[in-house]
Amino acid sequence: MSFDPVRDILEINVLLLQNIHTVQHQISQHRCKLYVYQRERWSLDEEQLLQNLLAQFGKEDLKKISQIMISKTQRQIYHRAKSETKSLIAKIK
Repeated sequence: MSFDPVRDILEINVLLLQNIHTVQHQISQHRCKLYVYQRERWSLDEEQLLQNLLAQFGKEDLKKISQIMISKTQRQIYHRAKSETKSLIAKIK
């Protein structure tokens, strides 16, 4: 296998995009599970659910929780991409 930096970078970018999509999907699934759980438990509509979450956590805490989730997701993507990049480079060598 020949060394082609452009092709390798494109492959790495494809892997990164796939990972981002996967993690975003997982976050959406967890968020949906929380919504469904709270809706079923308390029979809430979207507006009531949002008000309930705001009452539970407060606006600033919800922002902090969102930032923590985003940071955690970014770290997961970075580490997964780093690992897959090492694997890809090992295959190329």
